[in-house]
Amino acid sequence: MNELSTPASRWACGLLALAGAAILIGLASAHPGLQQVDFLSFSGRARRLASGEDWLNPLYPVGYPILLWMGHFTGLNLIWIGKAISILGASWSLWMIGRNLHPIAGVWLLAHVAWLKWGSTEGTDVLAAGLSISAVLLAEQGRARTAGTLLALGCMIRYTALGAIPIALIMLWIRASPEQRFPQMKAWSQRFFLFTLPHWLAAFILWRSPLPDQGFNLAIGAGAPTEFWSFETIKRWPHGAYLSLQITMEDWTVRLGLIGLVLAMIKRDARAWALLGLGLGHIALIGVAFGNDRLLLSASAAWSLGIFGFVPPHFQVRARAVVFSVIGVASGWMVWKHVSILKEPTAHENQMQPMVDAVQNLPSPILSTTPWVYQMEDGWLMPSIPVRQAAFDESVGRPMGDHAIQPQQIIDYARAHRIPIVALESGRVGATYPRLRPLLRGELPDGVVQIAKPPGAIILQVESTHP
Repeated sequence: MNELSTPASRWACGLLALAGAAILIGLASAHPGLQQVDFLSFSGRARRLASGEDWLNPLYPVGYPILLWMGHFTGLNLIWIGKAISILGASWSLWMIGRNLHPIAGVWLLAHVAWLKWGSTEGTDVLAAGLSISAVLLAEQGRARTAGTLLALGCMIRYTALGAIPIALIMLWIRASPEQRFPQMKAWSQRFFLFTLPHWLAAFILWRSPLPDQGFNLAIGAGAPTEFWSFETIKRWPHGAYLSLQITMEDWTVRLGLIGLVLAMIKRDARAWALLGLGLGHIALIGVAFGNDRLLLSASAAWSLGIFGFVPPHFQVRARAVVFSVIGVASGWMVWKHVSILKEPTAHENQMQPMVDAVQNLPSPILSTTPWVYQMEDGWLMPSIPVRQAAFDESVGRPMGDHAIQPQQIIDYARAHRIPIVALESGRVGATYPRLRPLLRGELPDGVVQIAKPPGAIILQVESTHP
């Protein structure tokens, strides 16, 4: 009987998933507020889906907003719905990894700090990473249909999961006998197309390109508008990939996992090549734009799983016991260490949450210097309007720099657009909008009153000139 098919292995995987869920729920409970600002756009898109709008977006696929839309019907806080999706995705991934690679690999992944951090936070990253890794592992086993299904779901959560497609197809091709290769490719393609069908249907109905467009993220990485196939992007890619590689290898779980991948390759274990390829492909893809520990989670998680390469053969009972004990103790110590740090509120969290609480019962919309301010409306997160929207210079017909925005300018903009509330965060004002400092000192124009002053911020109400 295969080691991974034994009752003991199944029980170990189940307990691993439950332990992971308990740890992640504890971390999520320590940070009940918004932890990822991108979630505001996901909430907005989920709300628009109900009206039949925004079913095709070149920046993000529709899968995650659909999950939020469905979760909204429960009546629960949408932020907690997002956290629950991440926790369930991370716990399911631990179970899948234990069943298809080795339980000890799942134990080691739970000690990966980025997995703990983003597995307890609202967002798409852990779920997309878990689906991609599971799909590649199943493709290496020759399970074309299930691999196609999981990778399709991953691509419906994040477009970056597309980077796993070549690895999955290569693994299927190598695994299959010559006469089964094309049937395997066909089975995989059918499942992939079926479970990405909402994307293709939306593109057909709206008669728009189904291809993702990451021009916005490319512009962030380049510091200026650019195109994917431009010379500037190609020239910048090697350095971007190098920086992404550095970020991926910051955690010790990844470094030791890479050593394990080498050991597994020496043993001619194809799973090591699959995980290595998945990580390299993801780094290459992210390197085109910009990377951080969240965006590179698929790569760092895949490489940390290489710890399975340290496991000795079955007949070396004592050696296996020693390896399992060392990895288990090391994992437990790192989980305890990371959780003790991650559970503490950050300085940003301590400042933003009182500001968010202060605007909840105020009229909407809100003009704000920080994108982290939002209001809850019918269970949805309604983002604030950026102050820079007021930075249009009519004399030249284009936006002026943020540093040039004047107090009267944002007040006039608020009145013209019937915006009753202005929220100013002192740190952002000092760094980005220095000419708004008089408002923080209480030097308010006529018709403007201060209604709240949470720590490090000020909330103003603008009297309307409209009847």
